Amino acid sequence: MPKTGPLVLRTCVAGAIFLSAQRAQAEAPRGEVGLLPPRTGYRLSLEIRENFATRTDFSRPLFLFQQPVDHVSARELSFEAELWLALTPRLALGVRLPYSVRDAGVRFAPVEVSHDARLPPEWRELEGHGLTDPTLSALYRVVDGDHLTLAATLGVVLPHDDNPGSSTVPVRLPPSTGQGEGFAEGTAVARFSGGAVALSYRAGYRPGGATTYLVRRVGPGAFASGALGRHTRQRARLDLRFYSDRTFWLRFIPEWRLEGIPPIVDHGKEYAFQRERFEHELGLDVRFGARLSRKLGVELSYALSLLESWQRDPFFPIAIPRRGFGIAWWYSGS
Repeated sequence: MPKTGPLVLRTCVAGAIFLSAQRAQAEAPRGEVGLLPPRTGYRLSLEIRENFATRTDFSRPLFLFQQPVDHVSARELSFEAELWLALTPRLALGVRLPYSVRDAGVRFAPVEVSHDARLPPEWRELEGHGLTDPTLSALYRVVDGDHLTLAATLGVVLPHDDNPGSSTVPVRLPPSTGQGEGFAEGTAVARFSGGAVALSYRAGYRPGGATTYLVRRVGPGAFASGALGRHTRQRARLDLRFYSDRTFWLRFIPEWRLEGIPPIVDHGKEYAFQRERFEHELGLDVRFGARLSRKLGVELSYALSLLESWQRDPFFPIAIPRRGFGIAWWYSGS
């Protein structure tokens, strides 16, 4: 006999979401969830995302490994909670708390110990979990009209645990690069009858500093401390949002990122880690959302990294690209 149970369950769930969205249609307030913080009250969101990437290009070195590797596959399940609190209709404060559960399969390249002796490649599995660089932000609406909003944001990224568990061969995958950042961002949002367009530019500065994963054992009881120099990050993002009666919406979010490659600092002098000073990336995030009630909504998303910059990123696999499926819930209150 055919198994109709799962089909009936999926039909009921889809029907419940549709009916909830229809009830919310008449009472949904004006706003752009995901584009700007609320003007009053607060908004709490939770996003769960699976990211993954495999690196096969090792013409450029990696910060995490002293030994040569020829294959790294990384996977991450991230949980990100974000809270925006409106102090006034123009000023809002935000905090973002990401938590990561991750693992990586690493194959160390064969090692030649003599002309006629060669050690075979070795596979290792690295795992790690923990808080990943919380962010504190303050946003101010400089211009706030019915059809156009201009906003400025200042924020700081707080570095967290970057310990690989060993000074020779890493035994865990750190959840953070250990690099703090200060940033400024400008956003312009234009609204029209069927949606909204947001254009933003963000410039970040990383002062650099000591990193645990660059501490190397160079002899019995002897260690070389490693530090990274200052570098910058830039991002330009276009958020295109189309909606129907503010109940369902579709978002296309292309973005360009310019990541600075930090130098290595040794005895006060900076040395280039690789020949390129910057890495470019083009990303695309596609999102479909539904408002389930006046205060509750959900978004499904899929993110792509088109230029595969992780093939050249020295922070990989500590830094895992935003690439994969995600689902987010948000709740707005007064």
